[in-house]
Amino acid sequence: MVHITQNVDGLCSKAIAEVESQIGESSSDSELIEMHGRLFDVVCTAHDCDYHEYKPESPICPALAGTELTVAEGDLEPVVRRADLPHCPKCGQLLRPDVVWFGERPKRIHKIFDIADQADLCLIIGTSALVFTLFFSIK
Repeated sequence: MVHITQNVDGLCSKAIAEVESQIGESSSDSELIEMHGRLFDVVCTAHDCDYHEYKPESPICPALAGTELTVAEGDLEPVVRRADLPHCPKCGQLLRPDVVWFGERPKRIHKIFDIADQADLCLIIGTSALVFTLFFSIK
């Protein structure tokens, strides 16, 4: 069984683990694909750098503290100095949350298509799939 989720909070893996512990068995043949990534994973923006870390702190750096209040007050582009943003300890480039942003391709999308093509049953729950559909129809 494969569970594919758009959720970025990492709670799917925790829920699966809890259910498996309650029923007393583990599905070694099951797989979880988080197609939009995970919010608490941080990656380097440099294409040739493989830096990745789990960082559950919010915000991910002191310079971003309070920016949500500024946005709520109508300033949609609060100024944060580049030097104050988090930087990769390996190469010095900026870090970012490891989530799919609008215009980016969902993670492992080709594998997801292969799984859907081979599936006996596919349940799609809680999504309109419009963003995804529009993303692939734009040329």
